[in-house]
Amino acid sequence: MLKKVASRWEFVTEEALETFLAEHLQYLGLSLLKRQYVAIEDRSDIIAADPQGQVSIIELKNSDDSGLVAQLTRYYDRLIEDRPFSPLADYSLEVKLVAIAPIFKRQNLIDRKYSRLDITLLRHEIHQEGEQLFLMLIDHDEQLPTIRIPIPSTAAPDEQSSSLEKRTLKNILAKWSPEEKTGVLALRDRLLSISKMEETTPTGRVLYERGQKFCAEVRYNETIGQAALFLWLPEAYINHTGRGAIGVVIPSTGLRAFLLTVRQSTRMFVSTDWQVFDKLVYMERGHNIDNIRTMQGMQWDAKADEIKRWGTKSYGIGPLSMYLKHVLADESANRLDTLIDFAINNWKERTVGVK
Repeated sequence: MLKKVASRWEFVTEEALETFLAEHLQYLGLSLLKRQYVAIEDRSDIIAADPQGQVSIIELKNSDDSGLVAQLTRYYDRLIEDRPFSPLADYSLEVKLVAIAPIFKRQNLIDRKYSRLDITLLRHEIHQEGEQLFLMLIDHDEQLPTIRIPIPSTAAPDEQSSSLEKRTLKNILAKWSPEEKTGVLALRDRLLSISKMEETTPTGRVLYERGQKFCAEVRYNETIGQAALFLWLPEAYINHTGRGAIGVVIPSTGLRAFLLTVRQSTRMFVSTDWQVFDKLVYMERGHNIDNIRTMQGMQWDAKADEIKRWGTKSYGIGPLSMYLKHVLADESANRLDTLIDFAINNWKERTVGVK
């Protein structure tokens, strides 16, 4: 049910969080009416009621979600229209709306500010006191008392079950500099905070993926003697036909314009100091950057000022700003956290429907 990310505990999935809370609604003074209540196209996580019959709609997130308040508003509309669960639910009383998430985005707060509905925002954290873990539900407005729900020890994985992943990660981290460790662990925290993201540890590397849909990979590269980061990003390449082109560049050599086309996703090596990046290189799965000159794909380098093809191939080297302009829509977006956010959003689109 739980996983440990760096020094903190989290629920493995949103479903695990929902299951736990549904079984412990008494700590909120509620009783369960229905989980995953479906009305037309909407599905609300938990419908519950207090002893007087006042209904609460509870929506849970295991990561940030800018559409959270809008979801609750739709669920409210369907519930007061259908009025299910009578006589346990008394609709003469105001229906409560409760959003529970690890963090609330600016969009959530703006949506709530201009909503005519009263929406409670509870931030969830897991605290450890000695050997005991607690799910803490903390009122965003600091008006309500914090709710502490004890988590049984069986919910946390034992040390033996996760020892292989810990050894693999530890062995890789042991070779890295303090700056690289800080950057990699921050990346790991960010990725594992996302619902459905899984960490796997093939030999000598750590992958972040779901159902063979990959988002990121970290490993130690013996050739350059430092940590190597790979992200699954759209691949831009030179298109001679012009079909599906996203941009036109006229190099100073006077050759005809190069047309750029983008594939949805491929493995890219990211040259970075863990703050900014200065190069993106196409890399086939299974290859490390030892093979950088033999890869049949584009390199995008901050030092390049024009596209140069390798012979007559549809790949070569080009300015990093060109890739950022046509793929990320911002030629100055060279901060690593911006690129990681882009890779995560790309991964989310590719994993829609993946169990």
